[in-house]
Amino acid sequence: MKKLFVFALFFAVMASASAQQPVSKVTVSDEDIVYTIDNELGYQKEASFPGGEKAMLKFINKNVVYPRTAMDNGISGTVIVGFVVEKSGEITNVEVVGKVSKELDEEAVRVVMKMPKWKPGTVEGEPVRSYQRLPIHFQVM
Repeated sequence: MKKLFVFALFFAVMASASAQQPVSKVTVSDEDIVYTIDNELGYQKEASFPGGEKAMLKFINKNVVYPRTAMDNGISGTVIVGFVVEKSGEITNVEVVGKVSKELDEEAVRVVMKMPKWKPGTVEGEPVRSYQRLPIHFQVM
């Protein structure tokens, strides 16, 4: 019987986010600005999952359902999902930015869209829309 493991590589997200320039702006539309927060600057704070990283890993592990066709075909890999955390903490603009397969990509998006509201990122103490990337690793053993 195949063993199945699913987990998020949240620390990779933090490393990639902090490698960005301080407060880089990505224009989503003419009116809306989305920030990529630099975790090391004192006046900025990244958006975070309620309860922290461990709670997020637990949520992902509890909610991911490994697609049967992917499992049967031995498809593994890391899907990277990008999304915006709104000022309200709601998750929007969910997209796959690092694809593996249709089945795994869709499952990763489904789980991210199911997440509860996050604590929004802040710049100078004010909530801002911020962009996050979350790698979700699927592995059949």
